[in-house]
This record gives sequence, C-alpha cells and structure tokens, in this order.
Amino acid sequence: MQPLLAASLSLLPGMGHLAVGKRGKAAALFVVDIGIVCSIILLRSAVGQLLTCFAYLMVMVPAVIETYMLSQGRASSFNDSKAYIVAMLLAGGFLALPLLWQSSVFSRRAKIAWSVVIPALAVLYFSFLGVYGIQLFNYARVRLN
Repeated sequence: MQPLLAASLSLLPGMGHLAVGKRGKAAALFVVDIGIVCSIILLRSAVGQLLTCFAYLMVMVPAVIETYMLSQGRASSFNDSKAYIVAMLLAGGFLALPLLWQSSVFSRRAKIAWSVVIPALAVLYFSFLGVYGIQLFNYARVRLN
C-alpha cells in the first residue's frame, strides 16, 4: 500500500491499520473512535467537545504516523512505547484498554493494574463532574461575561 494513502486513511484511526493488515490494532482504534464520537455527540458543553477533539488528535496523529511507517515496511515505534499507551489510556479511558492488552511492553501485572486504575479514574472524574460540574460551569459563565 502507498504510504500516503495509508496515512490519509488513518485520519479515521484504525482505517489505515486495517489497510496495512494490522486488524487487532485497527479494532482497538475503532473502539477508541466510537468512544470519542459518542463523547462529541453527547457532550453539551463547548469545553467538553473541545477536549474531546483534542483527545481525537492524540489518537489520530500517532495513527497517521504509524501507518505511514508500517506501509513503508518500517517497524512501528508506538507499539513499543509505554508513553504512547499511557497517553491513549488517559485520552480514551477504558476504551483504550484493548491497546494496552495488545502491547508487549507491559507486564501482565501492569496490564491488570491499568485495567483497574483507568475505570476507577473515570468513576472519580464523572463523580467530580456530577458534584461540581454545574458549579464550575456557572462560575466560568459569570467570569467570562
């Protein structure tokens, strides 16, 4: 496959990986995509949508680079990068867990630990938003006006 075509397909993360034959990684990225699209649709605040778009960029840019490298026959540096996997976990939450479990750089214990920590962080995050979200929104609206 042509490198530029593979990279352009990855503007929707997962499509380029599917095209270069990395079905497992493509499936994991499609799960992250679904979560990001649902977040953009369901979030009512502009700030939430902006943050979700930033998370999309954090997923899309490495996907474009990785498929470009893979289509040239070069090894991917993202699968072997703990920083990349952790960034995906923080950006995509529990929807990025398939990427973690496909990675060979984390031990089984670390994978289990991250699989517990990420949903716990999500619960804390949404609990915080439920308790303080309206107050923060009202404060920001008053301060910005």
